[in-house]
Amino acid sequence: MTDRITAEGATLNETLANAAQLLGAQSLDEIAYQFDKEHFRKGAATVKVEAWVKGEEDLAVLRAGRKVVDDAKAWMTDAMKAFGSECRVSARKGGDGRLYVQVLAKEDARLLIGRQGTNIRALQALLEEALKKAGNEDVQLKLDVESPEDGDRRDSRDRGDRGDRGGRDRGRGRGDRGDRGDRGGRGRGRDRGERDGGRRSRGRDRDRDPERDEEVRGAARSAATKVLDGADPIVLDDMNSYERHLAHATVKDIDGVDSRSVGSGSQRNVEIFAAE
Repeated sequence: MTDRITAEGATLNETLANAAQLLGAQSLDEIAYQFDKEHFRKGAATVKVEAWVKGEEDLAVLRAGRKVVDDAKAWMTDAMKAFGSECRVSARKGGDGRLYVQVLAKEDARLLIGRQGTNIRALQALLEEALKKAGNEDVQLKLDVESPEDGDRRDSRDRGDRGDRGGRDRGRGRGDRGDRGDRGGRGRGRDRGERDGGRRSRGRDRDRDPERDEEVRGAARSAATKVLDGADPIVLDDMNSYERHLAHATVKDIDGVDSRSVGSGSQRNVEIFAAE
């Protein structure tokens, strides 16, 4: 039976780091834990958990996941160098088991994506084949290419600061322009709203993954539950701008918690914290 220990710290991260050290784990993802809820109910200002090292089967899966992440990052980095593209490549394994690879290109993101996404699909197929040849079978992969400018533009819509411009822009970003239909009765606002809600949203829907959407909602709900139980603010895993928007919307419907974006550019994350 795996030994269980009790760890305590000023924050959750500090507590887990203490637990990992006591258990001799090489990284935080090698340990499992549960909160001492009674500790929170007593009004303690610290975080207390019971922690243990995951079982061998879980650790084997974890090591395999690290290998596929390292292999994918190395292959894509070499591929970008071969293309002569100056990029920053990152890779991670999502909670859904899917491998997420992101290429942040300084200048040639459009070229890497290609017309109607032909180039990025080809790169993804090549990467999948390379990973299979390296012994990584049944890899579910999602490749994303963007530029810093793309990330900044999308993130400006996530910050929720559009209301500072009179509330008008909130409708503009969501296709809610129907209130302009009183200009001569020509329904100009309605037409624009239909364009926003129709053609543009259909383009987004083609890339939308319902399973991934539910994973994002589940992660947001799980973090909110932990915060309501007394945990420190929780930062969710890396997400694209649409996923961050989805996480914020999920938290908005849960009383007692709130969310905000932390970080900058495309390296933004959703942080969930107790509402004041």
